[in-house]
Formats: sequence, C-alpha cells, structure tokens
Amino acid sequence: MKSSAFISIFCLLIWSCAGDGSSQSADEEISGAKIYKTHCAICHGDNGRKGFADAKVLPESELTVAERIQLITNGRNTMMPYSGILSEEEIEAVAQYTLSLK
Repeated sequence: MKSSAFISIFCLLIWSCAGDGSSQSADEEISGAKIYKTHCAICHGDNGRKGFADAKVLPESELTVAERIQLITNGRNTMMPYSGILSEEEIEAVAQYTLSLK
C-alpha cells in the first residue's frame, strides 16, 4: 500500500512539472496526443508500452472508449483520477488517442 501511495505522489509531482505553461483557447482543437504526452506518457510511455509503476500496456488493452473514459476519469489502482485535472472533452480526446497506439 505504501508503494501505491508513493507512486501516485511521484506521478502527481511529475505531472505538475510537465505543463508547458500555456493555456488552451476555446478556438484550439483539443489534441489527445498532446494531452497524452503531457499527462500519460510518463508511466505508459510515448507508444503505450512503458508500463512504469504497473501502468498497463495500452496496445494490448481491449477496453472500449467508454471504459477508457471511465478509467481516465476515476483512476484505478496506482493510476490517479483525472476528473479534476482534465475536462470531459480532454479525457475523451485522450481515450480516443489511446486507441491509435495499437
């Protein structure tokens, strides 16, 4: 249990340092790839195969888009929830992007 808490805190610290300082305007298209690289690649890797901190290998996942949205929104095991960090549109964009990693 202690290692799960450590991993979550570690990923949160990495995430907090990963932002590029820019804010997205309403006119910009939401990029699932950009959001993934900022928030997810640290544990899942650029190609979804890294598996750091027990992160799932995404190309092997059989989850539907709806299941991926739920997982990203609420988190699971050592993965933190992104509901307070990303908008619903950003979460959906990331979920859609992860399908391209197959």
